[in-house]
Amino acid sequence: MLRLYKRLLIGLITLIVLGVPLVYFAFTLLSEPESTCVDNIQNQNEEGIDCGGDCPFPCPIDARDSIEVASTHILPIGQNVYDIAIRVRNPDLELGMTNINYTLAINDITGEPITILRGRGFLLPKEEFYIIAPAVQMARAPGSASVMFDDITWGRPVVDNPQFEIINSVYQTLPAGSIFASEATGVVRNNSTFGFDSVTVSILLSDERGDLISIATSEVNTLLSGEARFFKVTWPGSFTRQVNEVQMIPRTNTLDEQNILRPPPEEEFNL
Repeated sequence: MLRLYKRLLIGLITLIVLGVPLVYFAFTLLSEPESTCVDNIQNQNEEGIDCGGDCPFPCPIDARDSIEVASTHILPIGQNVYDIAIRVRNPDLELGMTNINYTLAINDITGEPITILRGRGFLLPKEEFYIIAPAVQMARAPGSASVMFDDITWGRPVVDNPQFEIINSVYQTLPAGSIFASEATGVVRNNSTFGFDSVTVSILLSDERGDLISIATSEVNTLLSGEARFFKVTWPGSFTRQVNEVQMIPRTNTLDEQNILRPPPEEEFNL
């Protein structure tokens, strides 16, 4: 009989040791509130507290990551003439920078300022591209360039993925005695179902290693759906490196409603 009591006591102790943690785990699991978009906690796959991800409420725009500077390029294209190109990145996956006000400060090799340039641009969601100051005349050789940003306006694309096509693209050096040393020409075609008030074609010239030689732009205004327009860029002087690759990249600000030219509604005729 004593042996039976001992076995019952050991079984009871074992049940207590194993059962208490199981009961506590079950109680915690059952008492933990379900994650929602109104629980004032950043959970699920939310990008902020109760916003973004699967929640129907977008996170506040002013909480987004800021613009990132990837690289800076000072490119001599003639006597005392330089292209300035700052490669920048928008890390946000959903929002673009509708309007970017920037200031470029160009210094010489001693750090003394040469000139200050101001401009405006845009960056689409996830986009990495260049802030460009082409053909800048300078009194002395630049040594460095820096950029500052202010008044960045965020927004969502009004339309997605405009369809552009570059055709008949040509880059060539011009004969001796010409006004310009080289030129790039082409035709940009808008295959989208809507038009754009302004389209910028950026022409990037690179050497055999892929390093930038020059970067220039051509503006095409009022490019309607299905329309094709000619563009041309010229360079005044010869380059010290051989051009091995030419890229022609069309861009437009799809974050700006005023830049989108929608087709007029079809008229209905009653017979």
